[in-house]
Amino acid sequence: LTLYLSVKSSSSIQVPLTLWQEQSFFNFDRTQTLMHGIYYGIMFVMVMYNLFVYLAVGERNYLYYVLFVCCMPLFLASLSGFAFQYLWPEFTQWNDQAILVALSASIIFGLLFTHHFLNASELRNYNRFAAYILACGASLIIILAFTLPYNIVIRILIPFAAVTCCWAFSMGLYRWFSGGLSAKYYTIAWSSLLSGGVILALSKYDMLPKNLFTDYAIQIGSALEVTLLSFALAERINQERKMRYEAQQDALLTERELRQAREQALE
Repeated sequence: LTLYLSVKSSSSIQVPLTLWQEQSFFNFDRTQTLMHGIYYGIMFVMVMYNLFVYLAVGERNYLYYVLFVCCMPLFLASLSGFAFQYLWPEFTQWNDQAILVALSASIIFGLLFTHHFLNASELRNYNRFAAYILACGASLIIILAFTLPYNIVIRILIPFAAVTCCWAFSMGLYRWFSGGLSAKYYTIAWSSLLSGGVILALSKYDMLPKNLFTDYAIQIGSALEVTLLSFALAERINQERKMRYEAQQDALLTERELRQAREQALE
């Protein structure tokens, strides 16, 4: 049997072909579906948990974190075809735009989270405004996604995403070496996502073998990232509570010393 395939795309495309025995294919498909289920389950749990925490404490970082975690799996679902299969099967053109919009939105909320979590507003260099400038750039890309062809916008978006990831990682390193414990968790979390992206890219260029690990490296990296970022947020709240408690204790001690001094003066 001879098969001829004609494949055309306005952007990059991969057409891996594997001839399966029927039972082997179903076994592989079950494993693949299980991996996706675990990933989206982790992301859903993180969204719901941190959404409830945000409603309870009103911390803005949790809102940016929840929106970031919502956009990341939406981007990967659009890229892998799950979103087209289950969410918008009738909107073929929107699926291309959804990839661009979801990735740009992930960048926007990731930048806002980074800015507030690492207290970049306290800095006196260009990093004080870098997150807002980059977020405006990502917003412009969302507008371009609805006006320009996909193959043009994706060539702008990919290097832009690489720049923003490198900036966020470097900011985490800078704040970590400045003595911030929560920045340590943030930097390790961000390195997980970057490592997953690098492994996936190397496998696409045939520099690493194609297997379940390399195919799902970005999912593994992003799941580790959001889990570690959740720990980082919890650590930050604990630090703030500790600082408030210490400040209250200092205030009480000062008040007690003033009262004693006043009583001694009256005597």
